[in-house]
Amino acid sequence: MVSVKGWVVMKRDDFAREIDIDQELNVDFESLNGNRDWLEVYALYQENIEIFSEIIEQTMHRYDMTKIQARDAVLYELMSANYERYHRESLHSRNRVKWSFVYIATFSGLFLSGLLSLFVIQRKLKFNLLFEEMFAKDGWNKRFYRYITQILSNKTISKAILYTHPGIAKDIFNKSIEQWDGNVINRRYSSLLFGFKESFLMISKNLFFIHRLFKLSKNLNIIYIYLRIIRKHLLYSSQIKNIEADVMVAAGDYYWNPIKYFVYKKNVKNIILLQHNFKNEYLHNRLFQYCDFYYAHSKQAIEKLEGIPFTKKYAIGSFQLLPYLKDVPIEYDIMFINQTVNDNLTNVYPDLDQEQLIVSYYILIDNFKQYMQQHPNLKAIYVAKGETIDSEPSITVKKMFQNIPNVTFEGAYGPKTFEVVKKSALIINMYSSVGFEAYGFDKKVLWINYNGCCDVFKYDTEEESLHVLKDSTDYNTFANRVDLLLSPDVTVIDYYKKLKEKYMNIQENPAKIVADKIYALLAVSSC
Repeated sequence: MVSVKGWVVMKRDDFAREIDIDQELNVDFESLNGNRDWLEVYALYQENIEIFSEIIEQTMHRYDMTKIQARDAVLYELMSANYERYHRESLHSRNRVKWSFVYIATFSGLFLSGLLSLFVIQRKLKFNLLFEEMFAKDGWNKRFYRYITQILSNKTISKAILYTHPGIAKDIFNKSIEQWDGNVINRRYSSLLFGFKESFLMISKNLFFIHRLFKLSKNLNIIYIYLRIIRKHLLYSSQIKNIEADVMVAAGDYYWNPIKYFVYKKNVKNIILLQHNFKNEYLHNRLFQYCDFYYAHSKQAIEKLEGIPFTKKYAIGSFQLLPYLKDVPIEYDIMFINQTVNDNLTNVYPDLDQEQLIVSYYILIDNFKQYMQQHPNLKAIYVAKGETIDSEPSITVKKMFQNIPNVTFEGAYGPKTFEVVKKSALIINMYSSVGFEAYGFDKKVLWINYNGCCDVFKYDTEEESLHVLKDSTDYNTFANRVDLLLSPDVTVIDYYKKLKEKYMNIQENPAKIVADKIYALLAVSSC
């Protein structure tokens, strides 16, 4: 046994000697060797491997999965349940009697749901191309899909949007998607109404399995894990029921998991995922995003993906930069990105020293303020997420700068943020992913990680470098670095070209690359 950051992890050689099981039950994600969340999850998995081995076998046979699919499905649910405090409490609950009643009550609800679903008419539908959408306004169609459909507009392709939601949606009957005038298949009700056939089969296969689950849940709440698997299988089966497609495209890559892929693949020939956000240490952004083709921002993003070895992966840049690739005049020498240091970040990042983060942020604010005072010929913009600037710490900082006329304050979100980035020469940032997207615009970004305050976010700013300030918090160091990055130094320009290649290597229209792949897949399907 070895201890890693306070967590006990069994060495794989010892593990293999002590427990004689199928090697397919092991996983080896080298890029996550330093990720505490993953080490904790995998330690739980190893410590209870005999139990998980049985659950994986049961999942294989009950849902006709391969062992790898079943293993990854179980690991995904273990990972998800271990993340948030409420789910973690359920995962470690020792009250087997209570959870047995929850299990039985769940099947009573399934029976009612199945009966109610008989009143919902679902005619069979078939399309060449299907897009997944979860948000009616400012959704994935507006930010991703419309660029693909514009390129495919001269092709004879039947297409539709599958409108889904991972939970209970507010606008459950809405069929209007911003900037989409084609077919919309609304399956948001699938979170409440599971198909009659699917519900009946789930009840018949699993109701009396509670007896065995009760015995297996002595040390870890396996009942809860299995209930999560059941729910996902029913949810996805209900979403894709009576729908067939040659190609499906989804920009919500982090919503995809082994069960979703397994269920959807019964009705969809090819599944394409588009990277949505920067791949940080958050496991849902990196693990088990099952698909056939994955289009990432960069090679580094591909290297961070784990648990999908069969997927074909391509680095093409971000779709969200497409409207802003044309050149625009520079209006601001510096764009300063507001940081949400006053929000409670420790729920997501338990190792974060938030007090140190706040202290470091205001050291940066003081350095920035002094720099702008001493350079009245320069122009800067301070940008906060949201449409207004009236939030903490933004409003506090705004008061600090009230006598400095060369600093403008503005609220921005999404597209408006990118518009400001395009107009700026240098972006000063602590941990916003906008910093990585700015590389795609050939921008210089100065990352501030004073006293290692932001190491927990794992944004590759752990070491002092030309684009990272970590070890020195004094004003002179800050001023000298900003002066250098604002200069036309050729060495600096070449340095940032390499950062662009690593983090946001957009060289041509990403939408055209994906559209060409879709058309090629449709051509194969028609043969």
